[in-house]
Amino acid sequence: MNDKGISQYEGIALIALYIWGAVFITNVLASNDMWFIIIISFVISIPLLIAYSRIMTNFKGEDLYTILEIVFGNGIGRIVTILYTLFFFSLGAIVLRNFIEYIRLTSLNRTPMIITGIVFEIIISYMVKQGTESFGKCAAVFIIGLTVVAVFLGFFLILNGSEQASILLDFYKGFKSTIISVYSFISFPIGEVIVFMTIFNSLKSDVSIYKVFVGGILFSIVIILINTIGINLMLMGKDHHDMFFPTFIAVRRIKVGEIIQRVETLISIKLVIESFVEISACLFASCKGISKIFNIKDYRSISTATSLLMAAVSIILYENTLYMAEWNAEIWPYYSFPFQILIPIIILLISELKVRKKENHEIERNKN
Repeated sequence: MNDKGISQYEGIALIALYIWGAVFITNVLASNDMWFIIIISFVISIPLLIAYSRIMTNFKGEDLYTILEIVFGNGIGRIVTILYTLFFFSLGAIVLRNFIEYIRLTSLNRTPMIITGIVFEIIISYMVKQGTESFGKCAAVFIIGLTVVAVFLGFFLILNGSEQASILLDFYKGFKSTIISVYSFISFPIGEVIVFMTIFNSLKSDVSIYKVFVGGILFSIVIILINTIGINLMLMGKDHHDMFFPTFIAVRRIKVGEIIQRVETLISIKLVIESFVEISACLFASCKGISKIFNIKDYRSISTATSLLMAAVSIILYENTLYMAEWNAEIWPYYSFPFQILIPIIILLISELKVRKKENHEIERNKN
């Protein structure tokens, strides 16, 4: 199947589903001042999103790996490509392990983790084989229903919550802790959208990459804020970072009349779809990177093998759920920094110099 292009709506849908999958399946939202941290993180991350967009604009029609080759040359570019491929692959394995732990602790506790991982990855590899255009269309179909579900659940959490003090801003952990939390939220999940720099070269020519990146994050943040307030009202406490999957726990406390006593199934379906989009994006990036490194013509030809390897790696990443949570909170922000911030800034600076040099050369040529 040939990729004909991803529309602006589909691009925004992909980013929104990716962000939701990252935050709703972890304990990142369970803190009474999290709504404030989310807002500040979004504002601070706008320049970063603009930087991603500018890089893609400077090299329109090229993905991240080709841009690395253009900016750094064949030698260094290949090394950085290998590093980014490993980064996206490890990110996919981490996300998959988070999903497997969620499934294991909430429903299929007797099913071996490797079985859950392999089954899910086989489905995802099929998605990758269909190409980026189908990926975008898939997100466009899911986004409407999942937005309705997210808003519905968010407001029911708010209406059923009983402790308004649990969302009051008091900085009880201190200003330094708040700053750390802001950076952590930028690195996870906002900075993770750099993965789409390997996919959004397939955007239709009339699409504004700026609107896709910033608009996608803004839309996802609005929905997240509604759910964040609801989660903390429902859990009634200052800090629940020691609680695994607080979204699911908060939702279990909802009672809607006599017909629907619990809506865990609804939230689980939502999280499965969002995780599907999130891991698919990482698999796309991994397959494209491997193809670039080994000069494989079609990245889709290695999607099955790469997905199975990702499933195997996800199982050996962590000893247990506690270590997984600690790694995500304490190590990930520093591990991701070079890939999300440092290298993109270097790419942007070099690309701007190349663009200006090219423009000056054209001006001189026109004068002559």
